Amino acid sequence: MNYNTKMNFTFESLKTSRKSVINLRKLYLEHLNGKKDKDCENGKNDDINMIIEECINEFEKSVLDNLNMARAISYVWKLAKYEAKDERIAKAMLRLDEIMGIDLINSDKYLNEIKEKEENINKKENFILGILGVIGVALLGILAYVLAGIAGYYVWAIPAFLTATAFSGYKHLAGKISVISAFIIFILLAISLFIATFLEYTWRLYSLYKEEYIVTFMEVLKEAPQIILEIPDIKSAFTRDLLVNGGILILGFIIAFISAYKSEDRFAKIKKIDDNKM
Repeated sequence: MNYNTKMNFTFESLKTSRKSVINLRKLYLEHLNGKKDKDCENGKNDDINMIIEECINEFEKSVLDNLNMARAISYVWKLAKYEAKDERIAKAMLRLDEIMGIDLINSDKYLNEIKEKEENINKKENFILGILGVIGVALLGILAYVLAGIAGYYVWAIPAFLTATAFSGYKHLAGKISVISAFIIFILLAISLFIATFLEYTWRLYSLYKEEYIVTFMEVLKEAPQIILEIPDIKSAFTRDLLVNGGILILGFIIAFISAYKSEDRFAKIKKIDDNKM
């Protein structure tokens, strides 16, 4: 159709166009990797040169005919589907691509990206291994949080680091991240941050009480829940830290989830590899 003709847009037509572009890239690469016919080089067989000249001329005429791109692209396909694979056809396709703007010259890169996405979509998720990795990260996060708190450092940055590390570790071990596994990661991190905050406050109470009483950490640990809940100032500070940590965790989770989910290439509803098979 011409550029000034109304287009009946549908997602099915968009999918068909996507397939066509992928096919065109494959055919371009086949010609690019093809060898010149020696008879053509010696002038004994100039069929390829003739077809190239014809298609280029007709393509240009079609473009000048009120941008009749449907007809113009038909000559691109005529070149691409030429049975003999020859790099001169690939060069001619590149010349026409200066008008089409498909970026055929980078076809190899695009096709490799599509292949990687398809493999990722069909890859099985190793849920158990991934969750074990997250649990390991969570335990290290608890330790880091408590030690940072004991040392008097800013511990609220740990939830953000913990979230990023957990998602990265899970994807590395499991191979991919699903919606369900993402929320399980969030729950595990939330539990670990609660435990970490509680242990940090318990250590603070232990440090305070051991100055006046002979007491062990385990004894303070047993009494810590009651102390935290009954003393207003401690309860207020503990609640504040939980809310701050929770807020940072939620924000980090949203960012990490979007990043991880986007990399899975599922924002678009692509069925499977069949969509790319011609």
